[in-house]
Amino acid sequence: MKNNQVYNGLSVKISCVSLNFKKLDKNSLKILKLVSFSDPQLAVEKFKKKLGFEIEQLAIIQKCNAVTIIIVYDQNISYDFLKSRIFDVWDELSAGGIVDYLNQFLFYEDELAIKYIAECALGLHSVTVGDSQVFSQISNAIQSAGQ
Repeated sequence: MKNNQVYNGLSVKISCVSLNFKKLDKNSLKILKLVSFSDPQLAVEKFKKKLGFEIEQLAIIQKCNAVTIIIVYDQNISYDFLKSRIFDVWDELSAGGIVDYLNQFLFYEDELAIKYIAECALGLHSVTVGDSQVFSQISNAIQSAGQ
């Protein structure tokens, strides 16, 4: 079992799932369109209801080259169950489904999730490294999730 941050006496965990392309072409743009959400704010609420367990926060970040979901929760949930539920709900709520592209998704937990989010905020996973919009997009999504 991993060491987790403790917040107000609760064990807080974070998971991050992302489909990210460093090069955009016809195929990657098609895939991003299929796995995205037509209304990310509505998708957040539906995601929370359909996951099957309580979560603290959820954010959906859609950029020109990536779609990322960040989930913060405080329950002991198995890695396989968590991953399965996220992918099932994402597949159901996305514009065209994700099943055909599962092998292209990155899934991180705890410290690795935080590291990945920080790298995204710095633009390291952008089409253009150091893209100044990335920090703003990540900050806005995290702030929205906190509300």
